[in-house]
Amino acid sequence: MKTNARLGAIASILLLGALAAAADGTTLRIGQVGDIRSLEPYRNATPNYLFIENLYDQLLFNPRNGGFEGEAAESWEVSSDFTTVTVKLREGMVSHDGTPADAHMLKWDMEERRKGWGRSDMPVFGGVDATVRVIDDLTAEIALSKPFANMETKLSLFMLTDPDMYLRDDGAVAEFNQEDKAIGSGPFRLVEYVPGSHMHWEKFADHWDADAVTIERVEITYFGDAASMVAALEAGEIDLAFRPPYADAVRFLDDPDYTVWVPETVGLASILMVNPNTPGLEDKRVRQAISWAINREAVSGAIFEGLGMPTASPAVPSSFAYTPELETIPAQGDPDRARELLRQAGDPQVSVKFTYPSNDTSAQLIAQVVQANLKDVGITLELDPQERNIYIQMRTSQTFQMMASVMAGSNGHPADLTDSFVFYPSGHGFFNDPDETVIPEYRRYVENFDKGMAATTEAESVEAWSNALLAINDGAWVLFLSSQPYISVSASDLKGLTWSQHDKPVFKYVHFE
Repeated sequence: MKTNARLGAIASILLLGALAAAADGTTLRIGQVGDIRSLEPYRNATPNYLFIENLYDQLLFNPRNGGFEGEAAESWEVSSDFTTVTVKLREGMVSHDGTPADAHMLKWDMEERRKGWGRSDMPVFGGVDATVRVIDDLTAEIALSKPFANMETKLSLFMLTDPDMYLRDDGAVAEFNQEDKAIGSGPFRLVEYVPGSHMHWEKFADHWDADAVTIERVEITYFGDAASMVAALEAGEIDLAFRPPYADAVRFLDDPDYTVWVPETVGLASILMVNPNTPGLEDKRVRQAISWAINREAVSGAIFEGLGMPTASPAVPSSFAYTPELETIPAQGDPDRARELLRQAGDPQVSVKFTYPSNDTSAQLIAQVVQANLKDVGITLELDPQERNIYIQMRTSQTFQMMASVMAGSNGHPADLTDSFVFYPSGHGFFNDPDETVIPEYRRYVENFDKGMAATTEAESVEAWSNALLAINDGAWVLFLSSQPYISVSASDLKGLTWSQHDKPVFKYVHFE
């Protein structure tokens, strides 16, 4: 025991020494709680995609939700029926190993890699099949199997990846999430990754926009808990703490030595995923009762310290699909209405497991608030904290009863809902047999989702998407709690941090003053 403790102390001293030694004005030192899931850029998992995309060029970029601009794409043209898009790539782009990042790589990424090469759990176009025709080395036409009304958003998520990254060092093709390298064409390239410890990048000198990148090196340290990460920030051992506890973020708001970065983008929503296949949750009235019982104002205040906005709506008022009927549930909840719904359902004895990441303070607080709210109306909630990787596995395999999660796009285009699998209009794990077992509200959601994707007029689009969102509220297989900004806190001399429309931090323009 003494030997292990001593070795642990020595390791901590060495780590802190390495962190302190990195403060040279050209190295960005970041702290994050927990490791990434994989080197796969399309992993639809919160601890993974937020940083990893800095190693890749997206086709389009939408900084601070201010409008789309080209990144890997120099220009693009979407057809009037939303079934094709022609993309012209920038000339001279190469991947980190020198391979031309061109239309041939785009075609491989969009078609071949989905046949088993590092397959993703997040379809590029939300499950719509895409084929690519190479017009010339820099130009490709992407044809979709059916209209996709939110094509630009998906192009801003699509990242060019070199096929070599899916070949492991042992010569085998990487299974899903088993890549041992990352090869993109982005402004930074991976130089070292030690799972559970750290990841280091360096500036990619051959990037097409290398002159705009002032940071020479990025060092990401994975902390076991938020308290250690915040302590490292205050000790000057890291420059940026990603997703510290909201209470700490509020504490830093008026401190001139620190900057609290609150994304101004589409934002994330804190949600609960409710599996309707769980015994006791098959009746939509029970799921609705859960929604009415939750005090969202308490959730937002206790967890997000006033930095979030409580809402039961899949779209906040700034969304074109917003409709007042989405706001029927008061922010404080309505326990009496919840009890009435349970009476209508026959007063079932409901006991549900609530799964959340064990190292996520916000998720733990949400679980505790929801547990107390449901106890008040007679529903038992058993807290089920899981290590992050197990949590993600349960999420992707849909082997949970109720789960805390987040989703992007809550106040953007409703097609962004498919970034979370619970909103897939086809191939949904909760509803495997749409001809027999699908709940009516899900069928109504799918029908209106498809109408919204194919709509060619503004009036058709608004009507379809509003009806789709109303179906979600009625079916209550997913519950919205509050907007959830991905806060970062940095030393005050750090400038230039920006983010994409999905709250993903971008380090390309970061510099120190």
